[in-house]
This record gives sequence, structure tokens and C-alpha cells, in this order.
Amino acid sequence: ALAFHNRLDTALDMRIEDFGRRTEAIATLDYRALDALIDSERAKGSSGVTALELERHGRTSGPFSIFVMTLIGVSVASRRRRGGTGIHTFYSKLRADVWRLAINQQLNS
Repeated sequence: ALAFHNRLDTALDMRIEDFGRRTEAIATLDYRALDALIDSERAKGSSGVTALELERHGRTSGPFSIFVMTLIGVSVASRRRRGGTGIHTFYSKLRADVWRLAINQQLNS
């Protein structure tokens, strides 16, 4: 018969959660839980702190950079020329889409 015991057989206090986390689970944490996880991993001396900090910084840098690129796109699109604003609107939309794809690629890697 298979039996499970609650006693420790080593001097190390280790749990199953200490062996790793899935990336999808980290992405679903809110800011406070992510900060608590970073603090606990830093206290353990884990090498995964950098990836967790990148996740935290990526949550604010992505929306901020999209906002900045939107302001740049609006300023480019608002320039008036004789030919109308069609090409400028297309240019700013293309630039924003390329930037958004670059940000998504950077966050997913």
C-alpha cells in the first residue's frame, strides 16, 4: 500500500512550490502578489528574480510606451499638407502598429 507521511526526512525545509512556477501563473498575479513573490524569491537567493522584475516592469512600460507612441502619431497625423491628411494618418497608424508588435514580441520573449 502507498502511504504518505507528513514528517520531514531532510534538514531542508522544501515544498513542491519551491521547485518552480509556470510562466502563465506568474502573468496572472496582481501587483501586490508579484511584489511579494519577488521579495520571497530575493530572500531565498533565487536566480529567477530578474525574470520576475522584468514581468513587473513590463506591465507598466508597455502601456506607457503605447501612450507615448500615440502622442507621436497624433502629432504626425495632425500636420496639414496640400495633399490632405491621408498619408500622414496611414504613416502614424503603421508606425503605431509596428511599435505595438515590437512591444508584444519583447514581452512574450
